[in-house]
Amino acid sequence: MSFDKPTRNALSAMVVACRNALAKDVQEQLQSIYGLHPDGTLLDVERLVHLSADQREEALQLREYLGHVEAAGPGGAGRYAAAYDRMVREIGFTVLNRLAALRMCEERGHIIECVRRGMESDGFRMYEMLAKGTLGNRYQTYRFFIKLMFREMAVDLGALFDQSTPLSIIFPTEQCFDQVLEQMNKPAIAELWAEDETIGWVYQYFNPKEEREAMRKASSAPRNSRELAVRNQFFTPRYVVEFLTDNTLGRTWYEMRKGDTRLVDECRYMVIRKHPFFLEPGEAPPEPYTSEMQIGGDPDLAGEMWVRPNPEAEDVGDIFSYALTVGYPAFGPGGTEAVSRVCEPVRQRREETGKWQGSFEQLRACLFFEQRRYHHFGNEPDGEALEVIKRLHKALCEQWDLETEFIPHRAKKDPRDLKILDPACGSGHFLLYAFDLLETIYEEAWEDEDVPPFTETSSRLRDDYATIEDMRVALPDLILRHNLHGIDIDPRACQIAALALWLRAQRSYQRLGLKGADRPQITKTNIVVAEPMPGERDMLHEFCAGLRWNTLANIVRAVFEKMKLAGEAGSLLKIEEDIRDLIKLAQQERRAEIERARDKKGNDLLFTQSDMDKIAGEKQQRLFDATDMTDEELWQEMESHVLSALERYAEKATNGHTASRRLFAEDAERGFAFIELCVQWYDVALMNPPFGEPASASKPYITRCYARSKHDLACGFVDRWIARCLHQGRLGAITTRTVFFLSSSARWREETMLKENHVDVFADLGYGVLDAMVETAAYCLVSGQLQRG
Repeated sequence: MSFDKPTRNALSAMVVACRNALAKDVQEQLQSIYGLHPDGTLLDVERLVHLSADQREEALQLREYLGHVEAAGPGGAGRYAAAYDRMVREIGFTVLNRLAALRMCEERGHIIECVRRGMESDGFRMYEMLAKGTLGNRYQTYRFFIKLMFREMAVDLGALFDQSTPLSIIFPTEQCFDQVLEQMNKPAIAELWAEDETIGWVYQYFNPKEEREAMRKASSAPRNSRELAVRNQFFTPRYVVEFLTDNTLGRTWYEMRKGDTRLVDECRYMVIRKHPFFLEPGEAPPEPYTSEMQIGGDPDLAGEMWVRPNPEAEDVGDIFSYALTVGYPAFGPGGTEAVSRVCEPVRQRREETGKWQGSFEQLRACLFFEQRRYHHFGNEPDGEALEVIKRLHKALCEQWDLETEFIPHRAKKDPRDLKILDPACGSGHFLLYAFDLLETIYEEAWEDEDVPPFTETSSRLRDDYATIEDMRVALPDLILRHNLHGIDIDPRACQIAALALWLRAQRSYQRLGLKGADRPQITKTNIVVAEPMPGERDMLHEFCAGLRWNTLANIVRAVFEKMKLAGEAGSLLKIEEDIRDLIKLAQQERRAEIERARDKKGNDLLFTQSDMDKIAGEKQQRLFDATDMTDEELWQEMESHVLSALERYAEKATNGHTASRRLFAEDAERGFAFIELCVQWYDVALMNPPFGEPASASKPYITRCYARSKHDLACGFVDRWIARCLHQGRLGAITTRTVFFLSSSARWREETMLKENHVDVFADLGYGVLDAMVETAAYCLVSGQLQRG
């Protein structure tokens, strides 16, 4: 079904209606049941005598969550109000996202019918018969049934369906729930729930266009992370996604396989020239034929440049006749009638179009024979013949870039070593299509005996999966675990992206004929939120005090400080550079300490043996070896210890703040997951990044760290992530096209686009591509300076 304007309008109306109903209902419940008011009034839980014991616990959790959100937000008089609004909004969109997820799952047959017909759904009617009224009235039973569905989905999609979070406490009242289901099940959008793109449009429309316009009217630049997210919620059309992914991930695999891949047919937008030549390791492309070589050089040079003329040419005389049609405006007086008859149609077409009309092989052959005509007889061409050669050479050079390319050697990889990142992932549209290509990539790699082993395990796909059928069953989890990575500043986006990828995995299982019970569990998705570390200073101090190692505690404190701008700067935050500096400083300090107190075995440890002895019940192991670990390995080693400590911290209840400690630990874990993605290197980066000015709080940082791209966030994202691509890595982006002609972007164009990297493909798209009044361009870069033929 096409997402035309009327269809999108119907979907937008549904989302806005549901949002308004949920926001009103959530706020009413917070006030009337739990004593939480938007004006800052927080009733003492002990005074809420109408609450049951469980509801009192819920009221405490909601207060702790509100305090947690407030601590993470900006200071000022409106801090509480902003936190309250965010809590209402997050509860509302979480409910809507969960119901939309159930609706999409039941449409695909992944779960029993539960939302499509409300309380008349087949799944609920069966459950109602089993409950036999023991759970209350019909709505109360339905509510319990839906929560059970949420818990079932949480096994694979904890980010969206986690029932332990305070966001799950508020559930819509019967009246609100009826309104939401009525909107979701309107006939005008019924067919949309079977479309993968629907959840992305739900994400975009949750914040209405009027709100974006009001934000822009109030301030030219985003004033906070939420405004930055709302202003840039533009869904990327499928054809743009395919164009960029085909020419990055698809092209990478095409080069690794030297053209021998099914992706040539599957990637309909991949740009492949007519005559590709794959170079061997260390081989440079030949120099193009220059004007200095035209006369007086090696007589066979024309035949040996690039490749020889087509050896299968049937009639050399016919091919040679093309030279005359290029060289002379009209056929010369000395020509024979036969040659004239052959040349005349081609000459006429050339006069009409002004361009060469023959094939590239014919053109190359013409120049070859025209030069041999003189050189082999020891004659110099006269002025008229020399003009023919020059015009042939000019025509050949014009065709050169269009039809011929020399492709530098690209070593093969085990597919599990291919890393793809979308640093502003939204609903995960790029990652979804990359999933499609990776299925083909994995199958071809399993069949290829020359593919090297996986770097983590030193085993090949065939070693780990005896048959291709075994590998296909494992494939969805492999792709989500190893290949696809996404970052966004909006937690809703991350919820939806994780859901979209899970649905895509289920489609693969369904195609294999696997029943639900036989499908492997999706254990990991690398979709993370870029947000500050938790703001509770007392908990940070308490947590660091329990780490036992002063060096590690100091690094953690510094990381929390550096992450303050994560919400506004998002993946533009170069946190990996700060961490590298922090670890190196810690290493230097510890080396000096070790020199003064080296143990008898001569171990060079970042942490001394006395530090290690303090760890009760844990193995004594080397941490942060200063000699043989990369920055990424150092970070992973440190991260593993911090995450273990966070898990222990969350499990300890003190002063009744169990929920607060858990929220602190969960936010910190998400922060460390964000950092983990920042320290990695990528084969491919794909993005539809924010455009325009940065958020106010991050502007000084971006001005300092992105000197040549500070004028537009789009340029900053390109700079940031082409720099994290491996050598010959590829970046694909759709951005505003203004950066390609404004004077403020001149340095960025000269250095990023032309000097340091290579522009591979470029499409000037103009207006109407995104759901906004902005002109766009889509392009792909190759990391590092590449020599062109």
